[in-house]
Amino acid sequence: AENRHFFLAHFFRDNYDANMAMLPNIVSGVQITRVEVWVTNKKSNYDNPRNIVAFTDLGETDHISNNTWSAQGGPAPANAANDLYRRIVNDYPAARDIDQVAVTLGAFLEGSTDYEKISNARKLGASDYTLNSELGYISLKSALASDEVLAVAFEYTHGGNSYQVGEFSSDKTDAGETLFVKLLKSNSNSPGSGTWDLMMKNIYSITNGNIQSAQFKLGIYYSSDSTGSRLTYIPESNLKSTPLLRLLNLDRLDDKNNPHPNGQFDFIERYTVQSSNGRLT
Repeated sequence: AENRHFFLAHFFRDNYDANMAMLPNIVSGVQITRVEVWVTNKKSNYDNPRNIVAFTDLGETDHISNNTWSAQGGPAPANAANDLYRRIVNDYPAARDIDQVAVTLGAFLEGSTDYEKISNARKLGASDYTLNSELGYISLKSALASDEVLAVAFEYTHGGNSYQVGEFSSDKTDAGETLFVKLLKSNSNSPGSGTWDLMMKNIYSITNGNIQSAQFKLGIYYSSDSTGSRLTYIPESNLKSTPLLRLLNLDRLDDKNNPHPNGQFDFIERYTVQSSNGRLT
């Protein structure tokens, strides 16, 4: 499901597998409490538009793509995780004017790579996306076009501490002031970009309708050229004894969600499946 599901920061991607390791329990320790989602405006009717500048490296420590910025905090995403936010706010106040952004930042940052500026960005409503507040990703109701920009501000708790990435519209109530937010997708997203890994690539839409757990069966097959048949395993000596369903970590639990593989897909709502919209995660 391309251009539809996005991690809010690399931290959530890096910890995704570990956070899912104890299903059906999620061990992230994260609770996202607030989020604002901004996209390129392509509608004629919309409420409360804002000018935004979305930065690729905002909130990052271990995945800073431009060496202009230096990490200065722990791994948890925050405006203070590196010196980008502090320096932009204090040293480049002209960037608050959307018409001055390119001139102000262009000397040391590259547009569409390090940042995106969007005039009159549209804030998505709560019905336009869903948020997984424990695993740190959003799912858009409609896929973005390749040239659309996606950016966020969010607030969350982790380890007893509260963190914020980006600015909320309530932080800067003057509508003429540009908001500084976190870039999730640029208008030229590509494998070499600093935001590429934020797009989730493990969510698959398999039907337009609801999935019923009692009636759902998932089989994964390997098409073998040597045998001319479909196999439920990969015919390599070190892999052939493990069914593909288990090899891909989709069968770790029994019918009572105890840690005993039973040859069936682990149907865990919101984590391995989104039944209402026919998606596997």
